[in-house]
Amino acid sequence: IVGVILVIYIVFKVWTSTDEGKLAWAKFSLKMPSFGKIAILNASQQFATSMASLVGSGLSVADSLKTTAKCIDNYAISREVRVMSEKIETGAELGEVVSKSAYFPDVLKEMTGVGERTGELVKTLSTVGSYYTQESEYATQKMLARLEPTMLIVLTIIAGFIVISIYLPMFTMYNYL
Repeated sequence: IVGVILVIYIVFKVWTSTDEGKLAWAKFSLKMPSFGKIAILNASQQFATSMASLVGSGLSVADSLKTTAKCIDNYAISREVRVMSEKIETGAELGEVVSKSAYFPDVLKEMTGVGERTGELVKTLSTVGSYYTQESEYATQKMLARLEPTMLIVLTIIAGFIVISIYLPMFTMYNYL
């Protein structure tokens, strides 16, 4: 059993080291019920805070997007941000490019466009970043609260199995006495 688990782990690691495997796993992780929402919120927070810091320090939007793409944990979203930087270099606006994102929430898309149009991109992105930090923490706490009863049931089943495995042989021995 340990050998089979080890082989599955090695195959998984080799598969996720390829570009296609890494992208497929990243997309799958975004579709998972609670974990996907948390991953999207984390990526939104990483995008907003990184862009606010980089643009605020004087980097161009295209260079900021390239650097931000390296900061995002999820590979699919990181790859999408890299594509955004290429579109910015061809003359597109940031709000337009972000609004076409398949992964970012609508609030981030709209606020990026508003911040760019009003000239307050850094302030808007830092506000959105702190908002998504709070939302991510709240979603994580909510998910953990939902997992607690499940973990309690699993631990009860394991403890029950141990108790039965100890008492069943004892009762069998008493029958033979």
